[in-house]
Amino acid sequence: MRRNVLACMALGLCSLLMVGRQAEAAPIIGSQGIINTGSTTTDTGNINTATTFTMSILLTTGSQTGDFATYVTSPENLGAATLDVNNPATFTFGNAAFGTFVGTAITRLMSSDQNESFNIKGNFTPGTLFPVGSEAYAAEFNITFSQVGGPNTAITAAGTLITAVPEPASVALVLCGGAGLALAGLRRSRRAMA
Repeated sequence: MRRNVLACMALGLCSLLMVGRQAEAAPIIGSQGIINTGSTTTDTGNINTATTFTMSILLTTGSQTGDFATYVTSPENLGAATLDVNNPATFTFGNAAFGTFVGTAITRLMSSDQNESFNIKGNFTPGTLFPVGSEAYAAEFNITFSQVGGPNTAITAAGTLITAVPEPASVALVLCGGAGLALAGLRRSRRAMA
């Protein structure tokens, strides 16, 4: 009888922990294409020597996966943004509906005569398009600037926002803790009967 009571208590505790876990908002997982539909300018007129890239109108595209495909159902104007390759923390874009990306670190991925590509690590805070309670978490923005005509010609910009897939460590920890409590209760009940 005592063993059954302890097992029920352990199961009840696990259930409470899991219910509390389910009440938390699930992370936003997926990718979202973003292009500059306005003008892109640089501080030097040449993407190969530029340290700042200014984009006048960032817009989401239909190139999307995961939660972005579910919740971002029409193009979102994310406003203007300036990328300073020497200070990634100043790179931010977004709006209240879509959410906001803020850069924290930058890596140059590719450099050629006509293209410059960067990976910007940072945080994405979902906006009102996403479920209530969504929190900020790690994300990356990969962007490529192209200048096909050479210096002082038009520049295009296209990128992809990728939200990181969360590690299941916290769920595993809750499950292991519940199993540990159940086993400890079972062990104690066996010792008491012996």
